[in-house]
Amino acid sequence: MERIKFLDQFITKEYLNFLYIFFGFFLTLTLALTFRFMNESHFKTLRELSANGNLTQRELSEKLGLSLGSVNYVIQALIGKGYVKAQRFKNSKNKMGYMYILTPKGMNEKVRQTQEFIHRKMVEYERLKHEIETLRNEQ
Repeated sequence: MERIKFLDQFITKEYLNFLYIFFGFFLTLTLALTFRFMNESHFKTLRELSANGNLTQRELSEKLGLSLGSVNYVIQALIGKGYVKAQRFKNSKNKMGYMYILTPKGMNEKVRQTQEFIHRKMVEYERLKHEIETLRNEQ
């Protein structure tokens, strides 16, 4: 009887160690994937700039529902990654403005992010569809 208790404790400790290692790996993988994917505000900004590079940061702020400071931060990050290039120009009010142009690297990233976005949304859709089906069957 004592031998079985010892064996149960051994299995439990091994099982807990396995869970610890597994979830540690899972957490590491999740963090790695999180940093691989672009922030949603980065992605939306990239999409808006690809559609219209003449938008001011204030106009982008209004369209995206972000603060002006956030838009400036995102644009600087996109420029830093080499996805967007800013060109100065004189606008009709004799003020200097910027035109934001997607670089080839930025276009490739936009395509990749769009594909990943669609994939994530399809997975989410399938999960929700299954959950709704389960709830309907419970009634």
